[in-house]
Amino acid sequence: MSFAQQYRPSTLVDVIGQAGVVQSIERLTSKAGAEFPHMFLLHGPAGTGKTTLARLIAELAGADPSAIEEVNAANRTGIDDWRKHLGRLEYRPQIGDVKVVIVDECQKLSAAAWTLLLKPTEDGPQHVYWVFCTTDLRKVPETMVSRAIDYRIRPSKPDELYSLVQSVAEREQVWLDVADNDRADMIWQVVEYAKGSPRQALTGLEAAAAATDLGKAQELLTDAKPPQQVIDLIKALVFGRCTLRSAISMVKALDRGTDPESVRRNLMGFVLKVMFSDKTSDSSVIKLLP
Repeated sequence: MSFAQQYRPSTLVDVIGQAGVVQSIERLTSKAGAEFPHMFLLHGPAGTGKTTLARLIAELAGADPSAIEEVNAANRTGIDDWRKHLGRLEYRPQIGDVKVVIVDECQKLSAAAWTLLLKPTEDGPQHVYWVFCTTDLRKVPETMVSRAIDYRIRPSKPDELYSLVQSVAEREQVWLDVADNDRADMIWQVVEYAKGSPRQALTGLEAAAAATDLGKAQELLTDAKPPQQVIDLIKALVFGRCTLRSAISMVKALDRGTDPESVRRNLMGFVLKVMFSDKTSDSSVIKLLP
């Protein structure tokens, strides 16, 4: 089992980087006599914990693991697929009284599929609950957004990821024979590699731990570059070679799954490199790009 699977949060207490969301969910479940919401919408960058939170919400709704259905919308985009699926939801689960449907990558659903889902998500069987997850909120119809409990899942902060990586590294006995300073440096490199994603942090740690030495581990972590579109945007902004209109066009051209926080982090990281270097010409400064 991978580190990311092994250390996936099993309770809300284990979730990192989403304190506001966790507190809100806890309040929803602590109200005596209150009805648990039938629809949630989790949106944010890939790897930040949307599906993990969706599973925890399903458990809090009272669903047995056998009654939690995870659907990847990329593989079920059309209306015919959903007609069949909705027909099966009419029946109560064999164990327990609750069914929960987790729809991952829901931005890939067709317009017809969204229309078909309007009624069952608002006025469907009382034993069925829905959790939609997306990396692109703009592609979710406003009618669906307005009726859901809507949570923005943000990238984790560097200090939160550092604590996670440090804890797992200790449990897995990674770099125990390395000097404290070198171990701390390696953990920070994993954090930088993760770009705000706990899943990516643990994936990076596992890959680096398998390297034959620290040099190889550093190569694995530093080879991860931001998308070329991000580098092009940094060049344009830093060197003043674009108008506001063209900058906006470049931002819109970025991959839909690109995390805005990672763009900001790459830009600020580059600016700091320039500030603390002795480079002055454009040709030497450009070499500092990620």
